[in-house]
Amino acid sequence: PSVKHIGVDAFNSCSRLTEISLPDSVESLGDGAFAQCLHLEKIRLSAKLFELGPETFSDCDELKEIIVPSGYEQKFKMMVSIELAGLVKS
Repeated sequence: PSVKHIGVDAFNSCSRLTEISLPDSVESLGDGAFAQCLHLEKIRLSAKLFELGPETFSDCDELKEIIVPSGYEQKFKMMVSIELAGLVKS
């Protein structure tokens, strides 16, 4: 079975995470799913993703890139906080 949802606080405070590449099957990320991952620098999101919890990436101070499929930049810029929108690229 494919992963469709990553739950609330699923990876919260996983200090060893530096990069994440979500499979194309992921459609939603729960609130705080990757919050306080203090060393997270890059995440690749799925084109099928349609829901992000409001605090999904809170306190990820080292986050430098949110990679999205080409043509989906605007969609994801509207889904993330204003502070993170500048990190979205394809």
